[in-house]
Amino acid sequence: MLEKVKILLVEDDLKTASLIYEILSSNSIYEIKWVENGAIAVEAALKETYDIVFMDVQMPVMDGIEATRTLRIAGYSGLIVALTAYFEKEKCLAAGMNDYIQKPFSMRDFIRKMNELNYKKGVNEEMKPAPQAEKIDLDKIFNKLNN
Repeated sequence: MLEKVKILLVEDDLKTASLIYEILSSNSIYEIKWVENGAIAVEAALKETYDIVFMDVQMPVMDGIEATRTLRIAGYSGLIVALTAYFEKEKCLAAGMNDYIQKPFSMRDFIRKMNELNYKKGVNEEMKPAPQAEKIDLDKIFNKLNN
């Protein structure tokens, strides 16, 4: 049996978090935990091992740049991928992030990036869009994330 890829999703915008959650949860190889700011992300990532941390850059409480620096100083060596609406590639990489995804992104672009990350992590299963991917029920996803 294939071991699940554990993902920590750090995103303060519920719509973006919902979209990413829906894309990832449509593939059974992912186990996803969602948190809404960098401070909670630091605590979660230092308590539990994650294969990939998707880190929004601009968030309240603690932004993604500060959270990434804090994790790296604490010795966290896992894969951290920036989610950013601004072209901040150099700033993200300098903070210790391994990669980035530019927002807004299409489902196709996100899946392509996930397949690259899966390859880097040694996962041989390709992610494909769910058949219902074009008809995402945001209310249902909001309820899943809030429970």
